[in-house]
Amino acid sequence: MQMTSLHSVLGAALLAAVLTVPAPSASAKGFDFPAIATGFSDITQTVSLESDSHDVVSGVLSRAAVGRVGRRPVSVPPNRAAGFVPTASATRAARERLATALAAVQPATSRATILRELNSGVIQAEFARQLRAARMTTHDMADVMTGFLVTAWEVTSGKDTALQELGYNALRNALRAEMAADPAWQALNSAQKQDAAETMTVLAMLALATRESLVLHKDSARQEQLRNGVRDAVQAHYGVDLSGVQFTEAGFIPTEVN
Repeated sequence: MQMTSLHSVLGAALLAAVLTVPAPSASAKGFDFPAIATGFSDITQTVSLESDSHDVVSGVLSRAAVGRVGRRPVSVPPNRAAGFVPTASATRAARERLATALAAVQPATSRATILRELNSGVIQAEFARQLRAARMTTHDMADVMTGFLVTAWEVTSGKDTALQELGYNALRNALRAEMAADPAWQALNSAQKQDAAETMTVLAMLALATRESLVLHKDSARQEQLRNGVRDAVQAHYGVDLSGVQFTEAGFIPTEVN
């Protein structure tokens, strides 16, 4: 399977989709990228606390994310409990919460403007496009969680995962195995999984678009803020220390493992 970096291809496409057409500015439609860079951890905390599925989702991700060479499941079939059937009501509820969290760190942007941008589906469509290129789907939580964590790691590390294409499958297989073994995960309903998927999609894509905007504007100070914010958010709310792992053909493994 030929794979491309979620970071390199998707970042450029996403930024082009959301930036205003005239002379590039630090904000685009409903997104104030410097403010998001500064407040990313706060955004993640807000949406995490308001989600009734977050503890289960973060538990699965934290247990499955980091493995050891040779200890990853080689092939795990799709887990029925990983899938969900999207509904308009679940989509609306997740985006309402995300808009509230984003408005709290973007005082110069109205919540209505932010919600309108989220409802446009632009950033979600870009995430879906890249997952499809990797033969993954936005309706399978193992795929969504893989995309989320790989994107977050690329943003925090500045590295490209494209050279480790087998690592995507390794991470997805580990997530599938963990989901199959976790009764709490299997008890989640479709709406709860959709809520988590929408949240992780938007967080990942906003981190990526923010990074690309800050690079474009040569804002090195806020680039550092964003890297730290994404790293802190993922560690605090998803239980994975992105600064202590490397991405390999076995997926994520501790940095000290060669």
